[in-house]
Amino acid sequence: MIPDYNGNQRYFCERRYRLSLYLERWFLGWEYETCYHSADKKRGAVRWLIVEADGGMPVKVAFTLQPNRKDPQGVMIHVKTVHAYDWSQPPQMPHPHLPFDVLIKGVGVNRKAPQPRQRSGR
Repeated sequence: MIPDYNGNQRYFCERRYRLSLYLERWFLGWEYETCYHSADKKRGAVRWLIVEADGGMPVKVAFTLQPNRKDPQGVMIHVKTVHAYDWSQPPQMPHPHLPFDVLIKGVGVNRKAPQPRQRSGR
């Protein structure tokens, strides 16, 4: 066990650590990936999820966004978790979503996330 940034004892997961090493490459290549909106109304948390199949292994990345204080058109991405994920059951339709580039541009330029769209049931 190791302490996290809040001093809580956490188990270190070698597999999640290895996945985290790919985050920069993934974020730079996710321009058109779909981001699913995930809000926890009890906690007031809003997160975005991207599910990626990298080298045949599905992973889930949950993150939050906020405008960058130093760069007027920049964003700060705070990754909450990254782990292997069974994506055999996609979100129930309709599920709020946005393309990654629209989300990033909205936060960077307009200083807030655009409203997610409802996925059409196809």
